[in-house]
Amino acid sequence: MPAGQAVTVRGTECPTGQPTASLDGQRVDLAVNRGANGKGFTATATIPASATPGRHTLWAGCDAGSAGSTTLHVLEAAEPAAAYLVFGAQPPTDLALWAGLFSGVAVLVASIGITTKRRRS
Repeated sequence: MPAGQAVTVRGTECPTGQPTASLDGQRVDLAVNRGANGKGFTATATIPASATPGRHTLWAGCDAGSAGSTTLHVLEAAEPAAAYLVFGAQPPTDLALWAGLFSGVAVLVASIGITTKRRRS
């Protein structure tokens, strides 16, 4: 994520105090929204614009409640658009679906033809 962007953090328990966050041990401001039941919280932490590109540790938590940390990768401002793509399984395209359908039909037709020839012999 680019420096200056916001990250949402959530906690299920926050019985006392206010949630806090830090980036590599340096405090980060949080915009906190308490849960309807008063126990949990959702907060937005803005990554400082001065954060250097690279790997950082983001920590968030609440006194005597939920706490956790994660590795956050801060990108350079001039990262190419490909840096923002989500990798992983992509939904099939129409072309891939049609190719799979035609391949399946071709195998079915070929197997019927082979079965018919064997029975006649």
